[in-house]
Order: sequence, then C-alpha cells, then structure tokens
Amino acid sequence: MVSTDRALNVSSFAPVDATAEALRLARAEYQGVIFDSAATPDPERLVRADRAKFIQILTHLLTNAAKASGPSGMVRIDQAVTELGSYRIRVIDSGAGVDPETVQLLFTPFARGNNPYHHGAVGYGIGLVVSKRLAELHGATLTLRANTPARGSTAEFILPPERVLKHASTVVAG
Repeated sequence: MVSTDRALNVSSFAPVDATAEALRLARAEYQGVIFDSAATPDPERLVRADRAKFIQILTHLLTNAAKASGPSGMVRIDQAVTELGSYRIRVIDSGAGVDPETVQLLFTPFARGNNPYHHGAVGYGIGLVVSKRLAELHGATLTLRANTPARGSTAEFILPPERVLKHASTVVAG
C-alpha cells in the first residue's frame, strides 16, 4: 500500500468500532463531559490502517477536546466518507475556541493553548504533535481550526481514499 506501512501494523477494521473504543477511553477519563457520536453513513465500511495508532489519534483528539470544553462541556464526533472517497472524522468541542496563531503553536512540541480549563489538566503538549505524525504515517491529514468565537474548535482527521475499503467483502488478506 504505502511505503510507511512497514512502520505500522496495518490491518482492515471498521473505523466505527475503533471510534467506539476511543470514545470509551475518553469517557472513562472525562466523566463530566458529554460525548456525542453522530450516526455514521455506513457502519460496515472498513479502512486499512494501524488500529492501535488510529485509536491513539482519536483518543487524543477526544481527550484534548474534553479538556478544552471543561468539566460540563460537550464533545461531538462525526464520521463520513467524503465525495472523494476519503474517511473523515471530526471532533468538535464546546470550549472557548482557539485563535489561528495558537492553532499553529499547538502542533509544536510542548506547546499548550491558553484555555481556562487546561489549568491543572494533565498534559505535556505533545499529543497533537504525536497524533499528527501518526496520521502522516498513514498518508492522512490532521488539522485543527477554531470555530466562530467562543464556539469551540474542530479537529479533523482524514484518511486518504487508498486506505478506505468499500465493505467487509473487499478485504484482502495480509
């Protein structure tokens, strides 16, 4: 598939199931936050990726959004296959949002945003950096953008079309 697959433990799996696992992990850590998962277009859709790293990326995005949203905030995750055949996952938080300059800073090692809910929150400022690198190993993109002022932020993880299978019947061994 992709030359970086040697650095990954690639398999075919349902991203819906991996997302459910990431949500379970995030809910266990941030019990006061409401996590909402939008319906998926095709629950039998499969992707070829490193499942553990896929879950690691999503868990980080979800827990980061929970930190940004605060103790009684809301985090929504939605998934879709795009018109171009990519698999897109969005994590939207209800936090204070982040300005464009800070967005770029957050992809720098050890940088943390200036969010009132982050004070006292555990973290070293490397999660987005690691998640972005893991996404890139998959040929994917990971972006973060501010929504309208005081309306939170959206993280977007997009797997390229060559990593997306139509259905379980299209799985190729190995």
